[in-house]
Amino acid sequence: DGEIVAVQGDPGTTVIVRVSRDGQRVRPIVMASLDTQWAQPRWSPDGRLIAAVRLVHGARSQVVVLDTAGVVRRIVADEAGSVSASPAWGRDGATLWFTSDRTGTSEVWAASIPADDGAPATLARVSDAVTAFSDPEPAAASGRIAAVRLGADGMTLGSGVPSPAESAFPPREAPAAAQPVPALRDSSPAHPYHAARQLVPRYWIPTIYTSDRALVLGGTTSGSDVVGRHAYIASVEASTRRNEQGGGFGYAWSGLGRPVLQAGASQGWDGAGSIVRPNGEVAGTLRRRTRLFQAGLAATRPRTRSYLAATAAGGLELRDYATDPGQLLAALNDDYFRATHRRPFALLALAATNVQRPSRSISAEDGLTATVSGERLWDRDERRGAHTRAIGAIAGYRSLDLPGYAHHVLALRTSGGWTDSEDGSDLSVGGISTEPLGSGALSLGGTRDFPVRGYTSGALSGTRAIAATLEYRAPLTFPSSGLGLLYFDRTSVAAFADAATAWCGGPAHTAGTCGGRMNPGTPIASVGAEWVVDLAVIYDSPLALSIGYAQPVGALRRTDLAMRGLYVGAGHPF
Repeated sequence: DGEIVAVQGDPGTTVIVRVSRDGQRVRPIVMASLDTQWAQPRWSPDGRLIAAVRLVHGARSQVVVLDTAGVVRRIVADEAGSVSASPAWGRDGATLWFTSDRTGTSEVWAASIPADDGAPATLARVSDAVTAFSDPEPAAASGRIAAVRLGADGMTLGSGVPSPAESAFPPREAPAAAQPVPALRDSSPAHPYHAARQLVPRYWIPTIYTSDRALVLGGTTSGSDVVGRHAYIASVEASTRRNEQGGGFGYAWSGLGRPVLQAGASQGWDGAGSIVRPNGEVAGTLRRRTRLFQAGLAATRPRTRSYLAATAAGGLELRDYATDPGQLLAALNDDYFRATHRRPFALLALAATNVQRPSRSISAEDGLTATVSGERLWDRDERRGAHTRAIGAIAGYRSLDLPGYAHHVLALRTSGGWTDSEDGSDLSVGGISTEPLGSGALSLGGTRDFPVRGYTSGALSGTRAIAATLEYRAPLTFPSSGLGLLYFDRTSVAAFADAATAWCGGPAHTAGTCGGRMNPGTPIASVGAEWVVDLAVIYDSPLALSIGYAQPVGALRRTDLAMRGLYVGAGHPF
């Protein structure tokens, strides 16, 4: 009927499932057990039985036959300390082929399955390998067996006529299905599960970048427990020039299964404008500190070739201001910049993707990723008391079959934002875009919405913003080697072009504020290249570091908004 029998991963173990032909219904047919693992299920020709490999506590490898309800009808092979694998049914449904290394070498065996469930199967070794055989598969009618042979010259695929060899290695009779399997007992004490010891930080990654011509140093770490119930990411950073500290902490709890509970807090600084004297001379810069506290629920719907996610969250955003030099703050004649602004918010975000990511790839490939978020902020400093903000982005990836250990990739991302805020600095443009470090935890602000490498963070701002990035990514080397606690997997290079702009419309435009920026609506752009290193810390903490060079282009390339030179980021920008 087209139904599939498969192995499904379960926390700490595996089970055998039946999957409808359209993939919409998945039904386990065996009970999950931490003492039992399943592999390689195969339908019998008439669809009445299933052969599979069962690995049980005590290093026992078994070839078993189940019915369609998951009841074990026969244990064909049962060995301690050896490996049985690759069951394959003969066309008549009365012969089961498999491999076993019970003799010390992986050989092909044949089991004659009697019609009576209580009668033992007759086993015979039908190959004579010096090294090893694997993956037997009988032909439909010729009586030949195809298999893979390991030899001195590597792996060879071929076929031959099986020849019984019981006299050389007498087979051991497998226990019949009627014989009960001994109960597994463990006398060691049981304790409640505690994740605290597993969440202790075991690594940290230094971060370094420049913000408004000041060097920022910091570090990031993350962790999760073995069953994936708890995950977190934490970071700290400080400016070497200004009295500015930032960082954050994000936590995700999966104890409910789905949805996942997320919470986080972060603090960051960005530029909010220039301070100009009455004679037009620039006296300094206005700095904005944003502190964010939020919590919410995230639901996902993963599929084989697609992934959907939705997040609902709420929290509080705190904004206050400082100046560089610091004494300019007292000289400002606007009390707005000397107050702390509290802005509660509610957020709804949706994401969908169908991109592919092969095991040796350097980037997402062949698909689209789309995100959209809507946010309602309540701000008592605005006349209407609240405003709405919406941001959307779409990214596309196309692989190119060119020389290298992986595909080359052409990637394009566009994004846009709109807000009806009276604050002309609500949407910020410029800076380096990096993917969040860590896995499973709440990202600390996520990817920048409107990045332009080669310009300061917040180089432009407004109530409308658009941005686009085009990248060509190519594989470089595949070292797969370690150096102390660092393990270098692969490297790649990318050439890029960034462009974005921001301007004011609506209330901010009529009020004439527009974030205190010059040249509203003037685009900023840059070109450059990156070297990306995929590595891991202590084996199981993967991350990607990028070292790049950006060259500003366009009308504002010679202003104080531009910052040509080297930078360090985390991974690809999207």
